Amino acid sequence: ILKNTGKQKSNILTFDRKIMTWSILKGNYDLFLVDGSFSQRSNAEIENDLIRSFKLMNLSKSDFKNFISNRKIGFRYNNPELKMFFWQRYTANSSYTFNKTKDFEKEIIEFINQSSPYYLHQFAVPNFEIKRLLDKFVFFDTKILYFPDYIIINKNMTLSPIFKNIDISEKYCLGYKGKSLDIYLLKKLCI
Repeated sequence: ILKNTGKQKSNILTFDRKIMTWSILKGNYDLFLVDGSFSQRSNAEIENDLIRSFKLMNLSKSDFKNFISNRKIGFRYNNPELKMFFWQRYTANSSYTFNKTKDFEKEIIEFINQSSPYYLHQFAVPNFEIKRLLDKFVFFDTKILYFPDYIIINKNMTLSPIFKNIDISEKYCLGYKGKSLDIYLLKKLCI
C-alpha cells in the first residue's frame, strides 16, 4: 500500500509494536505512537499522543478507560498495551508501586502486597492516575488534531475489541482488510 501511494515515509498510527519496529528499521520515524523503549518522549507527551489517537479515531472515554484499566493476566497484573508506552512507570509489586501508593482497588492492592518483589513486569495503574488520565482525556483540546496518513489496526491484539468502535470513515478509507491487519488511508491517498 505504501508503494502504491508513492509515500514510502509516511506518518503512521498503530498500537502494534512489531509495526512500530518495522517502520523505524525502514527509516520511517514519523510515528504517532512510539513504544516507550524507542522514545525519548516525556510521559506527558506519550499521554497526549495516546489521547490524541483515541480522539481522532472517535473512541470514547469508556474505550480509553478500558485501555488504561488494570487487568489480571495469568499470575500477575498486567496491561501489555499500556505497559508498552510506560515501561516501568507503573511497575507494582510488594516492594514498589508508583509514588509508593496504596491507592488501588482492594483486591489489587492485596494481590500486589503478596506478590514477589521480583515481579518486575507486574503492572498496575493507581486509582488517582486512572482518574487523572480520564480527566485529561475529557478536557483534551481537540481543536488542533492532525491526522496520520495511515492507521494500522492489528485485530489480534488484546485491545482489539476497543477498535471495533473506531469511526474514521469521514477522513479515511479502508485500503486493506486482512486476516490480522486492517490498513486505513487518508482519503486523499485513496485510489
